[in-house]
Amino acid sequence: MTTDFSIDSLSPTLDAHVRSLRDATPDTRRAEDAQRALEDRLRRTRAPRLRRAGWIGAASAAVLAIALLVLPTLPGGGQNAFAAIQQQLRDFTTVHLTVTQQSGGMNMPTINVWAERNGRTRTDISDATSVIVDPRQHQLLTLLHGPHMAMQVTLPAGGQDAAKQADPMHWLKALAQFDGPVTELDKPRVIDGVITHGWKAQQHGMAMTVWADAQQMPRAIDVQGHGLTQHLRVRLDTAIPAGYLSTKVPDGYTAMQPDQD
Repeated sequence: MTTDFSIDSLSPTLDAHVRSLRDATPDTRRAEDAQRALEDRLRRTRAPRLRRAGWIGAASAAVLAIALLVLPTLPGGGQNAFAAIQQQLRDFTTVHLTVTQQSGGMNMPTINVWAERNGRTRTDISDATSVIVDPRQHQLLTLLHGPHMAMQVTLPAGGQDAAKQADPMHWLKALAQFDGPVTELDKPRVIDGVITHGWKAQQHGMAMTVWADAQQMPRAIDVQGHGLTQHLRVRLDTAIPAGYLSTKVPDGYTAMQPDQD
């Protein structure tokens, strides 16, 4: 079923559009003349194959140029890129880690770790506790910030081994030394406004994913397995505040004596 509309029933604006379209539509004779003219023009015009090939070559070159410009922002490099990331994790001077974590589905306190490559490390557990280790001097200092109490302990040789698994630095070392297969992830991730790409490794039932920028600088590490989930924000070669890694009792803190067995 069709319904006919009269031009007289249209609004002034729509009526003007309809009349313009009708006036611009050619009759049958004009349409046939235009078709013949187009066919004659096509017969007279034969683009040389070489000219067409040149155009295609120019288009290909333009596409290649665009690809080269985009390439640095795309994932790639595979094992070689991961090896470069590992080198960064081995060659740092200082590192600052911010660790957010869950254990057994429960949120755990945020941890900040400052460390030097020579092994001096400070771990701040929220704003409650700090643990500072100087392996060269075999010294460990624990600070309880609420009551302003401090405890100094002399570490025996090898006394730090038991704490390695709980140390967030353990994951940096594990990735730096990892020699198994890695999987490069397809989906990028933006960290602090920087596009990063991920490489995933498996070790002892733990999944470790390191996220790095186009210069293979590690930006973050995700760890998951055995009921533990950790996100480590990584900042390499940042300045550590003066005295922040000292194992001396700071002013305003009362020294406690460790329990004697």
